[in-house]
This record gives sequence, structure tokens and C-alpha cells, in this order.
Amino acid sequence: MSYCTSNENSSLHFRIILLMYYKNRIYSDKSGGSALFFDLDFWRGDGIVFDMQFTKPTLSIQQMIDLLKQRDLIFDDEEKAKHYLLHIWYFRLSGYCKYYQDTTTDKFYSWVTFDQVISLYKFDRKLRLLMLSTIEKLEISIKSIINTVMCKNHNPFRYIQENVFKEKLDKDWNNIAIKTLDIIKWKKSKSASMFVKAYNEKYVQEEHLPGWMLVEELTLWEISTIYSILQDTDAKEIAMYYQTYVLDLERRLQVLVNIRNISAHHSRLRNRKYTAKPRVNDVIFKHRYIIEKNENGWKEVVPNFYNVCLILHYLLDTIAPNHHFIDQLQELFDEFPWVPLASMGFIIDWKEKIV
Repeated sequence: MSYCTSNENSSLHFRIILLMYYKNRIYSDKSGGSALFFDLDFWRGDGIVFDMQFTKPTLSIQQMIDLLKQRDLIFDDEEKAKHYLLHIWYFRLSGYCKYYQDTTTDKFYSWVTFDQVISLYKFDRKLRLLMLSTIEKLEISIKSIINTVMCKNHNPFRYIQENVFKEKLDKDWNNIAIKTLDIIKWKKSKSASMFVKAYNEKYVQEEHLPGWMLVEELTLWEISTIYSILQDTDAKEIAMYYQTYVLDLERRLQVLVNIRNISAHHSRLRNRKYTAKPRVNDVIFKHRYIIEKNENGWKEVVPNFYNVCLILHYLLDTIAPNHHFIDQLQELFDEFPWVPLASMGFIIDWKEKIV
């Protein structure tokens, strides 16, 4: 089975498969489940296969300027623009350029300047910083609540064990419990944290970290994963602290992980669809989320920034009732008044809707 090829000169090739029609070939795997295999040789007869060599050259900073000029972008200060391109790079900025370009020609609208592109980039950067600051509070809270509940209900030195996980996991999560336990063992033996090293040196015979140490070593994604496979009794008790239901808290944590990772890795946050989505039947928000129908006609929550803010505001209300998230968001919007909020899902009375 192959997905891409490379020639003898190690040139980068892309293998693009256009399936003219969809055929299913299901093969049983060893675990009794099923897997859909796309064998390139098999599909060669059913679709069109292109073998394309990547030929775009690396551009110098001046060539980047020239290319943007060819696309009608206006430069008020080329030296300043060169400085930005040197330290940000054209590829990173290209996602912000798209908002100002004709999708068919790549030409910029006649009024667009390089400074406007940079300003949009700065807005997105500040938005990411606000998300990191906000999600930090929620991450610390969920770690603390999970630790509180699990240490109370189980041995605080051994509460992340197989017997606290659901007995029957969804087929897509067949190995998640084993993988989670492996991660926990790795944290104990390989962590570079000072408190873990001190613990290992003092308690040589102990195989496990106490819960309050362990949660400090886990990432938000790992915490989210652990919560998703906890037995219902523990999961429900944790969800009660946030005045919500297990399925809804599970999906909201996935949204937080998605937003946190985008922000932490400096990716574009504004005006994009996120991979994690809340439940359309979320008990708290089912009448407040912006909803759309997918290609199959099923309703689903639009993965936009407005819906994310609904989640953030609600969770913050439960842990810090006097928070200023909405005020901070409004201050950012006021600083960049020309940024269109509608494309992010915000409407005129968005503050009243969120609160």
C-alpha cells in the first residue's frame, strides 16, 4: 500500500487521487473490527492518479515582495515589510492574506495594504494570547476537580488504573486505556519535573505518583482523554461541579484542547472551522449554539469562535463568577474595530446572547 512516492533525487512528490466514484472494500482486522483500505494500485483503475513534482522554488524576501506586488498588494514601507517577512515568513502570513484576495485570481482587492494584513495578524495573535490565558484557568480547574473526586473515591496513589475506566469502550477507543496507562508510567519514570525527581529519589519502592502530582504532569489532551473513559459514577460527579452532563463536558473539553493547541502552536485562530465540536443536543446550549446542516442533512454545531466563547464563558462562570472574559474580548474588538465579527459567528447583540 502506498500513499506517496519519491524519485531517486529525493524530490518531493504528491500523489493526488481523484476518485470518480466511491467503492468500499472492507477487510476484517485481527481485532474483529473493520478497516477501509485505499490501495493505490487498486484505485488506479477506478480513478485518475496524478504524479506531480513539487516545483515551487524558495523565494527570497525581495521576491516575496515582488510576488505580492504582482497580486496588487500595496506597500507603504517596503523596508518595514521586509522586516516582517523575515521574522514571520510569507507562508504564515498567507492565511491572513486570503481574507483580502479574490479566490479565483489571488489578486488583492484594490484598497488592501500590507499593513492591513499585518494588523489582522496582530489581532489573531492577541486573540490566541487571550485564549491561552482563559484556558489556563479552566485546565487548572479540571485537573483539580478530577484529582479531588478520584482521590476521594479511589486510592490516591492508584486511582488511574484499569478498574476506574469503562469496561466496554467504543471500538474507536479500543486501546485508549492501555495507551493512557503507558503515558502515566512514562510520566513517573521519565519526567524532568523537579518534584517528580525528588519523589522518585525519596520513595524508590513506589510504582505510582500520587494523584496530585500526576495531574500536574498531564496535558489538557491527556486529561480530556482520561475523563472520556472514566466510569460513569466518577465522570458524573466531576461534571456536577460544572453544572452539566458527562457527554457535554467531554465534548467541551475536546473543544478546549483544540483551541489551546491552535493557540499554543501559533496557528491562525480567527475565521476557521475547528476540528472539535460540541454536541448539537448539549443540554445547556442546544438553543444558543449557531447550528448548521451537514452534507447529510443532519444538524450540527458550527465550529466557529462564537460557539467556543459560549463554552468558555459558561465554564468560567462556574469557577470564577467575577471573571472579565467578555470585557477582555470587547476590548480586543474595540482595538481592531475593522475586523469583521460576523465571519467569526458574532452578531450585533452577541454579548447579551453569550451572557
